Amino acid sequence: MAVQSRVWLTLKDRCGGNSSHAVTDSKYLQEHQVGYFQVDAEHRIRLGALFQLLQEAAIQHYRSVTDNRVEEGKSWFLGRLAMRLKRYPKFEELVQVETWISDVSGFKAFREFRILCNGEPIGEASAVWLYVDLEKKRVARVSDEIVKLIPTRPGECFYEGLVRMVLRRTTEEASR
Repeated sequence: MAVQSRVWLTLKDRCGGNSSHAVTDSKYLQEHQVGYFQVDAEHRIRLGALFQLLQEAAIQHYRSVTDNRVEEGKSWFLGRLAMRLKRYPKFEELVQVETWISDVSGFKAFREFRILCNGEPIGEASAVWLYVDLEKKRVARVSDEIVKLIPTRPGECFYEGLVRMVLRRTTEEASR
């Protein structure tokens, strides 16, 4: 059985709070304590703040595995995200976002997220990221050089049909 190594680093996030992360093979784990500025009147994290944590974990993971390589004039954009939550994290709880890339194909990358709160799984998400040529303002094929740098975990995904999934327009419709 192979021993997996973990590398812990302390980061100063964009909002001034402290967070830490670990890289274990092709998975990435980032921890963050929910701040008062991230919660609503009921002390639950706002959905936008939770999405920012997912995005930050995705960016830091990509930077760690590719040494922040992106072709000149190209960038990644979030195309679609589907998430299921059992509950919202609350003020001062420790949120852990585990993420990995399940596939890279053509102009798309498929990313998975597991959301934990104080070590308890509370949610999961899948996202499709699009590789875009900023000058031409359209999607671009991910170069073989970058594809080779990205470790993938095929088969480990929460929403396999995300690209073709029809997303409901309202919460009421989604609950049917």
